[in-house]
Amino acid sequence: MSQISDTTSKKEKLGIQSRTKTIGKKPKRTTKASSILCSPYIQRKVDIGKSVTKAEKKVWDYMFARSIDYAERDKLTDADPNYKIEDNLPPRTFNDYIFGNDYLGGIKLSCFCTLKNNSWVMNDVIDAWASILNFEEKKRDHGSPMRLMFGTLFTEWIVGSTNESKEEMLRMLFKNLEKAAQGNKALQNLFDVDVAMFPVLEESHYYLVCFELKFPRIVIIDNWGKSNVSLKDDGVYAEKSTVCRLKYVLLSYLKKVDHPKWKEIEKVWPEKLTIGWTTNDNFNDCGVFMMRRMEMFNGSKSKEFNCGFPKGKQGKQGKQRMINALRRKYACKMLTSDAKSYKDKVVWEAKDFYKIYNT
Repeated sequence: MSQISDTTSKKEKLGIQSRTKTIGKKPKRTTKASSILCSPYIQRKVDIGKSVTKAEKKVWDYMFARSIDYAERDKLTDADPNYKIEDNLPPRTFNDYIFGNDYLGGIKLSCFCTLKNNSWVMNDVIDAWASILNFEEKKRDHGSPMRLMFGTLFTEWIVGSTNESKEEMLRMLFKNLEKAAQGNKALQNLFDVDVAMFPVLEESHYYLVCFELKFPRIVIIDNWGKSNVSLKDDGVYAEKSTVCRLKYVLLSYLKKVDHPKWKEIEKVWPEKLTIGWTTNDNFNDCGVFMMRRMEMFNGSKSKEFNCGFPKGKQGKQGKQRMINALRRKYACKMLTSDAKSYKDKVVWEAKDFYKIYNT
């Protein structure tokens, strides 16, 4: 949890920080940021059974507060009451960056706003989530499976690739592997990775492809009850389905690094995981379903794969409430994570916002 000085200057609030060293003097007592400004999660995985907390709701409300269209803000003048909030700061626009780190780059507020109920989640949010999960893998128990989440940029490239050379395929995979490993070169040969996850966006639908490398298996997890994910293999790369293209490119890389399991993985055929919480009429929430799968799946050798959703028709309304809650919980977790470089900016803006509107 970060500590914030009582005497923090206006420049520090705006992200311009100065550092001073006091020698021979007792430092002033510092106060801690309130719980709404720091991640309230002790466990790595979000508890879907709990209602949205007050802290999560406040971060959620802050995300949509003062967010206006870019052109609309240009029309405002300093005399307009909507212009000034504090320190003469104008309202945010949907083009303002609110998330980013060294491995992912910046993501705009407009993308995070697609976490709003009944909205189709943009793939930038999925990539942010993958980055957060990879960061949190550093906190896993030593006995837990090592998981590595790729972003949608790589699978989007796979979906659109046709006649690329094998060298180009390997270059693209390694480029995205470096981002997922977040500077850990020991992971780049995938020897220590138990499960490699690939979130796929195809025909506006999300599903997850998991390669279990220690106990070779290829699993497809899809929230659609009547999944139409194709498993067409072909000698010609362009004729392969997306899942089979993924296997071809990853297997080529495993051969190149002489992964001890590549021969076993070569013989494995992708299979669709049977789950008890499928949907047949929910298009907009497929991204949130996949985010939950990315968070919860530890491989088929672990205990029963249970995401916490109620089963059957009777659980439909309960499942929707949980999905809506997850949208808020995931937004809060991402925006207050130590894995993002915009955390301090969000922290101070949220603090100032609630100081004014909740006093």
